[in-house]
Amino acid sequence: MKNLEIIKDSFEDKCTGCGACRNACPVGAITMTENREGFLSPSVDSEKCIECSKCERACPALNIKKDKKANSLMYAVRGSDEIRELSSSGGIFSIVSQYILENGGFVCGSAFDENMRLKHKIVSSAEELDSLRGSKYLQSDTGTVYKEIEALLKDNKKVFFVGTPCQVAGIYGYLGKDYPCLYTADILCHGVPSQKAFSSYLNSVSRGKKVKNVEFRNKRFGWSCENVLVTYEDGTESTHSRRDGDPYLRAFFENIDLRRSCAICNFSSSPRQGDISMGDFWGIDRVDPSQNDKKGTSMLTVNSEKGQELLDVIRKSATVSEYSYDATLPNRIHSHIPPHHLRRKFFRAFKDMSFIDAFNKTMDSKYDVGLVCNYGACNFGGSLTQYALYNTLEDMGFSTIMIERPKNAPEEIHSDLKTLIYRRWPFNATAPEYETKDDMRALNRICDSFVVGSDVLFRHSLYNLMGKISTLDWVESTKRKIAYAASYGYDYIVGDEQDTAEMSHFMKEFDAFGTREKSGVKLFKENFGVDATWVLDPVFLCDKKHYDTLIHESRAKKENNYICSYLLDPTQDKAEMLRIGKNTLGKSVTVFSEFERGDKPTRFTNILGEFNHVTYTVEERLECIKNCDFMIADSFHGICFAIIYNKNFICIVNKERGSTRFESILGLLGLTDRMVSSLDEVKSRPELFEPIDYEKVNGILASEKERCMEWLKNALTKEKRTDLSTYDVLYRAMKEENNRLNDKLNMLISLLGMNYMNEKDMFRFLDSLKDNLSRLTVAISAKDTPGMSISKELWEKLHHLGLKTNLTDKHWYGYSAIISNGKLVCESCKKDQRAICEYTKGNLTIRSEGAPLHDGNLSSIRVNGQELSQNSRGLNFVIISSQTGELIDSVAFDTHHPALPCKRK
Repeated sequence: MKNLEIIKDSFEDKCTGCGACRNACPVGAITMTENREGFLSPSVDSEKCIECSKCERACPALNIKKDKKANSLMYAVRGSDEIRELSSSGGIFSIVSQYILENGGFVCGSAFDENMRLKHKIVSSAEELDSLRGSKYLQSDTGTVYKEIEALLKDNKKVFFVGTPCQVAGIYGYLGKDYPCLYTADILCHGVPSQKAFSSYLNSVSRGKKVKNVEFRNKRFGWSCENVLVTYEDGTESTHSRRDGDPYLRAFFENIDLRRSCAICNFSSSPRQGDISMGDFWGIDRVDPSQNDKKGTSMLTVNSEKGQELLDVIRKSATVSEYSYDATLPNRIHSHIPPHHLRRKFFRAFKDMSFIDAFNKTMDSKYDVGLVCNYGACNFGGSLTQYALYNTLEDMGFSTIMIERPKNAPEEIHSDLKTLIYRRWPFNATAPEYETKDDMRALNRICDSFVVGSDVLFRHSLYNLMGKISTLDWVESTKRKIAYAASYGYDYIVGDEQDTAEMSHFMKEFDAFGTREKSGVKLFKENFGVDATWVLDPVFLCDKKHYDTLIHESRAKKENNYICSYLLDPTQDKAEMLRIGKNTLGKSVTVFSEFERGDKPTRFTNILGEFNHVTYTVEERLECIKNCDFMIADSFHGICFAIIYNKNFICIVNKERGSTRFESILGLLGLTDRMVSSLDEVKSRPELFEPIDYEKVNGILASEKERCMEWLKNALTKEKRTDLSTYDVLYRAMKEENNRLNDKLNMLISLLGMNYMNEKDMFRFLDSLKDNLSRLTVAISAKDTPGMSISKELWEKLHHLGLKTNLTDKHWYGYSAIISNGKLVCESCKKDQRAICEYTKGNLTIRSEGAPLHDGNLSSIRVNGQELSQNSRGLNFVIISSQTGELIDSVAFDTHHPALPCKRK
């Protein structure tokens, strides 16, 4: 029973609601009740339970079995027109059911009762079969049919059971074996909404009328999955279409209201659960258009010998065509389907309102919290702090959207971020990347509050690299502004005074400010004038179930009896510490470092060559820590997760990265004796390998977590300011004036024929630019590479401007050029090196610098010391009036991409 409860209560909600446990319980201690989202889940009466564990043995989620064969063939099936008229697709269910009934057997499938509740039931006649036909887009209640089927099977009666893959796994789990007379079919299930959701929807659309029947995909509308037909007792009907925005169909197909276990279904992939698998043959036109007569075509796979017997039966009554199995078809034949990023938001709303109202509220694109953070951090700790805070806020009931830096920030988000550190990208609710910080003001329309996430987002270096967004100067004063576990990393300031003064002005506008380090309270007060509260790193607030969700994605090979080591900065001394740990504890060592690039892997492996050094994703690192016997790390978050999973550890103080964070958390928990700063300490202190009293540690953490959660809740629910700040008023006035000036400028552009200023097509841009060169100064530089998409035709356009170097074959070259009044005054092109051009005339000084990927990767065009380049991949242009020295245009074209996309300030 303990394992059953763990499955039921886990965040992933691995429980499928199949009902095998309820049927298996010999004393009736298990009932299926609605969970917080309205799905049926087992509820155990501990007073009745006799701890026999039959429920656990029956549970398919606890005992995943793949007994059937993998598919190498698939079949397109089309029954007679009469059968297909009554069926959702090709009529497989009807054909097999009729065969079973004609041979004295029974058929079990789902049907609506008089109250429109979907339940599995057993029928024994053709007259009863009609209620089982057709698709039903919700989860059925299996009740006690497994028991009833068992009785029939023991009486040697044929039974044909049809259900979702998890329900087929459920009946096998309950029976404990396969019976010769049992035939099963699992449907190609998309996933299931709950009965609660369906009933609420029906209550809204029926408008008080008694519902007689509901048909999903009635063939009146053709072979389609887009419609619902509702028939009422008074003889009237109503039709509802996904194309017309029907909330129930939209939520279903967009994975908004599906059961949690449907996102990672262990029963949908091959080999599957049933003797046969059947469903609509979506994609048949791609396989064989001749099989689609618009009346319905089924897909069938045969998974067992009994499945082959059923195929032979089907061949006698239907057109059957055979094809090689294609796993790329759009049917649900894979384990993973990502839930919609608004799923949690929907179910929070659905607790207090009708299905349709909850759906409409979900889709209004508004959020309680905008979490401003560095989720683009390509490191274990930096990313997990944001993951932890996001899930903490969501669990507290605040719908949350993740917000990152704008595209023009000095350091861009890695283009391969989603595959770089995670096995499966865990963030769904993320705001679009805006071009500039100013553009991010649009988020004021959809977020009530803004929280700046943890990590060193207020340290001057990262503050600048992320485009100066962490002080929330782009957020209006009528919104709540909160910093949670903000960090500077050091207990002293590193940065220029002007930045500090500017940051201080906006940080004082925050409604609540929490800092991760104890020393941060003093630092933020003395340097920024901010009254900060010391709070826990968000990784300690987040429920462990969310980390276990990540661990579920791990592909690491399981080990036993090992030391886990996370070293950000491997050294010979640290390698020797690992040797001491290995010899003292008699265990192997698995060690990983930060995500390596360039020549780091060689240096890393040379130092730690004798150990099991691995390159792990975030999920695998978490699993490595959770399952280890001891932890040795110089990573702050490595130590945090050792504490979370109650591991004994040695903390190597990483002074270069800042020691205050270690001192704060370990001082709070009474674990400073686990800190070392030298090899000699490890050699001379055998007590470092003694067990930690985690009962005491966990007690402190529980108390602190409660305090910090209350602090965060109060910050997010306090009354909002109603008036605009002076800064916001001035900004609005300046924006209006700027818009008026832009209108005038656009008129001037049109009058002067300077259309290149608005042109996004590179060919037309170059033509317009050439016509106006005599009065312009043009600086050009290449970032990353001039590109592989500079064709002969494009080069001719560039050559007509006066450029001399043919760029068609200059991949990964540094390039820069300056043209003044139609004449090329400077041009530089260097293989794998930055190219620099400088030009001065009168009061105009220009420096153009283009650096390829392997030598800085930047475009810099400074005019009289002011940076004006877009600094985007490909060719960057800055156009200046030769007479006035004023900026006319700054634009970049990605000449590495075939579409030559344009970026313009």
